[in-house]
Amino acid sequence: MLKLICFFLLGLALCQGFYVPGTYPVEFKVNATIQAQVNSLTSFDTDMPYDYYSMPFCKPPEGVKDIPFSANPGSLIEGNRLKNSPYNFSVKVTEIGRVSCFPTGFYPGLSAKEVKGLAHKIDNHYRVNMVLDNLPVTMYDLLNKESEFVRPGYTLGFKKNGKYYINNHLAFNILIYRTHGEYTLAKDRFDASVFFNGLDSRRRHLLTSDDVSASSSSSSS
Repeated sequence: MLKLICFFLLGLALCQGFYVPGTYPVEFKVNATIQAQVNSLTSFDTDMPYDYYSMPFCKPPEGVKDIPFSANPGSLIEGNRLKNSPYNFSVKVTEIGRVSCFPTGFYPGLSAKEVKGLAHKIDNHYRVNMVLDNLPVTMYDLLNKESEFVRPGYTLGFKKNGKYYINNHLAFNILIYRTHGEYTLAKDRFDASVFFNGLDSRRRHLLTSDDVSASSSSSSS
């Protein structure tokens, strides 16, 4: 499994966070828990944002909650809707293989409506947006180290040879730096790699053109 995961990571882009003007770094103690927040799904091809949890994504065990933030009319028009997520991190603690779906550890089988919705979002190049302490996730090309072009969020999935693949495995790397406090650290960058695991069929959502056709027929009946 490890070899397969490394293979996919070599060909995929890295998601990187950056400092946003108008915000300030927050200090955290070692082992302190911080939670990533999810925002609306957006696309450069369409102006229609979608709520993150309108898609079949794993929900936090405490339930979905709106996150208050200082919003201006422009950000509301853009579809910014921050909500909590099942992704929690402990400062200076490395964790591997955590599951985000509770209590089973994986998302149940997709309905015909969910299949159609995911295929539609992938065809329209929708991206998943996340935030960690005011740092938005962005993506850039790992294969072109001189490229400075970045895009917000990471790709929901992709289509290849008539099949749809969902990026449903995430690897986060949060870079921090030590502050003047003895045990406090301020967060400097928020990175994530996205990939899918072809060995675990329970956690892989593989959609085919036949699935989408069946979904359309079911919706029209």
